[in-house]
Amino acid sequence: MSISRFLLVFLFNTFFTSLIAQQKPEKLTVFFEKVYLHTDRELYVGGEDIWYKAYLVNARGNAPLATSSNLYVELISPRSTIINRQVVRFTKSMAKGDFKLKDSLPAGEYKLRAYTNWMRNFGENFIFEKIIKVTDASTATTPSRTRVTSATTITSNVGASGSPAAPIVRFFPEGGSLVEGISSRVAFKIESADGRGMASKGSIVSSSGESVASFTSDATGLGSFSLKPASGTKYTAEGTIAPNRTFKAVLPQALLSGFGMYVQEKDSIINVMTFLNEPSLAESQNKKLYLIVRQGGKTIISTEIAVTGPQVVTRLSKAVLPTGINAFTLYDVKGRPQCERLVFIHQPGRVNVSITADKSEYKSKEKVNLLIKATDGNGVPLKTNLSLAVTDAGVVPSNEMDIRTYLLLQSEIKGKIENPKQYFDESNADRRKQLDLLLLTQGWRDFVWKRVADSTLRIKYVLEQGITISGAVKDGIKNKPLAGANITLRTPQSKDQKFFSARTDSLGRYFIDNIQFTGRFPVIVTTRNDKGEPYGKVSLDSVFSDIMAIKKPSQLLPVLDFSKESTLLSERLIKRRRVSLSDTVELAAVTIKAKKKTVTLMSGSQMFDFGYPEENFVINEKDHKEYKSLLHYLLTKSNYSTVSSGSSSNRLLFYGEKGRAIRPVILLNGKEIGVLESEATSIAEPSTESTTDGAADGSENAVAGAQDIDDDFAFYTMDMIEKINIQKLMQTDPNGRRPPEIGYLVTITTKPDALIWKQRDKVVATINGYYQSRVFYSPNYNQPDTKPDIRPTIFWNPSLITNEKGEASVSYFNADAKNKIRIVAEGISEKGIPLVGNTEYIVK
Repeated sequence: MSISRFLLVFLFNTFFTSLIAQQKPEKLTVFFEKVYLHTDRELYVGGEDIWYKAYLVNARGNAPLATSSNLYVELISPRSTIINRQVVRFTKSMAKGDFKLKDSLPAGEYKLRAYTNWMRNFGENFIFEKIIKVTDASTATTPSRTRVTSATTITSNVGASGSPAAPIVRFFPEGGSLVEGISSRVAFKIESADGRGMASKGSIVSSSGESVASFTSDATGLGSFSLKPASGTKYTAEGTIAPNRTFKAVLPQALLSGFGMYVQEKDSIINVMTFLNEPSLAESQNKKLYLIVRQGGKTIISTEIAVTGPQVVTRLSKAVLPTGINAFTLYDVKGRPQCERLVFIHQPGRVNVSITADKSEYKSKEKVNLLIKATDGNGVPLKTNLSLAVTDAGVVPSNEMDIRTYLLLQSEIKGKIENPKQYFDESNADRRKQLDLLLLTQGWRDFVWKRVADSTLRIKYVLEQGITISGAVKDGIKNKPLAGANITLRTPQSKDQKFFSARTDSLGRYFIDNIQFTGRFPVIVTTRNDKGEPYGKVSLDSVFSDIMAIKKPSQLLPVLDFSKESTLLSERLIKRRRVSLSDTVELAAVTIKAKKKTVTLMSGSQMFDFGYPEENFVINEKDHKEYKSLLHYLLTKSNYSTVSSGSSSNRLLFYGEKGRAIRPVILLNGKEIGVLESEATSIAEPSTESTTDGAADGSENAVAGAQDIDDDFAFYTMDMIEKINIQKLMQTDPNGRRPPEIGYLVTITTKPDALIWKQRDKVVATINGYYQSRVFYSPNYNQPDTKPDIRPTIFWNPSLITNEKGEASVSYFNADAKNKIRIVAEGISEKGIPLVGNTEYIVK
């Protein structure tokens, strides 16, 4: 897609109307997107569902942003392969989705990655990532901490000699560097080779053997000490970590000339102290330095500092600084940055989300009524859109990340942050001190804003506000691009717009933008000249196939900490399988033994063989002449098929429960063909997730000939077909709402190359559109039910909207577990303030 075409789409959608369209613009004003995913939990077992809600915000200020429409969400394995990929559509800056985890998914730390196409212009700086832990039944009996390598499992972290590897110690002088003659606060972080913080204590020793300072670090490995480097002196940290392990680490060499910075927050004032040693004072005396405070690259304060001595104090009003991370940067007389200090500002007036249950204690399977209320700092009701997760705290630990910790902290800090919620826990008296140490050590990605200049950035990845279908038209003989070809796109199953048009550019390329479809849908693309005659050979590009690269892991992957919760969760999985995957199914007062072999569909539904006879057809030349189409053949030859009772004659239906007509599941050359949800009577709509070989399906989304089989039967003649197999099976409901029902699996095998479309001026294909999220199943226990219910996620609602009073109410039924139940609500205000509320109750 060219930049000029992108700008036309951009302007058409009335965003950034100040941009001026040009034929070939070189520069444009840019903006920065950030996305956050709230998941129901962060610990799962193979076979379970991940439920998520996505929030799109402006990276500068976190206000909801209605820019991109397409969000790519990927589940990435510990081996850095995409095992599932979805494209969901934002509606008013929010989207929702879910992943079905395979039963056979190996235990490990998986990564949930989300991004828009626009974010890719800035590398990985704004890409959302979240660790999802998956355990399995094996951890129910052997919980452990293991480290996965490419070939072996290592149970401890050891050096080459067999002794524990030396810890990693890093030093971070406040402002940037140690300078001779300037007393500085030095923060440090000590961690193991796998990145875990380590508590320590020790002292700083000069090259002359004198102990000049002492230090301690907390459990996260963070600490600080004061040091005034003497001229020509080197310093070493000597300390111990449990159990009685010693270490030494050399501090960075102090600069001969430079500046120091110390920032002190006191009531409503921020004191910024600038220090100069003798050489820097001699250069800067009676001149001006510059102090600039920024957030998200936006300048908040810019002030001059007159150098009158070796120490200068600048007082700033905290009231003008926004909540979150602010970068204080000191520039010398030549405009060169010399010191930078990060400060987290806590402004009053935070929003509040309260969750009130109608009781403090409940019984198993008892109904729960919740009232959720959102207000601003002054108690004024907020109308907002929240996501709500209710989980069993007895088997599921609380999420490490929430929308507040991510938007205000984790998305702005490099590296993993241990226990990020502690920095926002008002019951933690040391939270501000701990947060200050975190900012001093792990730094801030200010380089993003320094590198990016609004007026000079060149855009490679366009803003997407819908699905783009593209391709090319070439001369059928010389294979040269044909400009000016008229392209028509037809979508026969669409309920809305069925026809789209475009014209090829000078390179023979065509683009049809902003198409909005959900699930799999067939398309027909034709090319014509201005006289309406077939013109050239048309091709169709794959959709959503440009997948962002994944960093390969090092040979040694992170430690997998299988906690008590993961063991309990695994035990529940075993119990659930004993209940739901029994070989005996009761149906119509007859007990039927099911064969163990099953077929798992893309929707998560399973089909079981219950002994009904199969139908097998091998197509011959007589069939080529006798039957007009594949539909005609199946309606005539199959004893299971029934004539459509609807208005369409191009629909294949079979006899279901009590004579009800149902649509079959169709496998075309081993690939499942989707049906529209509105037309399905017993078969759930397959998801667009990849389920093959651990790779995403993006490269196969536009394979010519893979059209939906019902509405495009006219394109299948019997000379294309080699054989057909029809199985009458029992099919489960993927959401577990209904008992198994009759279903059909039609397997069609075509002749080699039969689906390569022979009309060069036409392409027939099936496109994967937006993923249609499933609805979380919440059982109704108003009537007594003895069926076991051991769900770890009791309730999930991704679209909880508060009214003008700031209130919303929900009801659901508890599961069987007699444990503490955790409730968490998350959202974002219109002004970009993250909303988090939580509470608990007991089931006895």
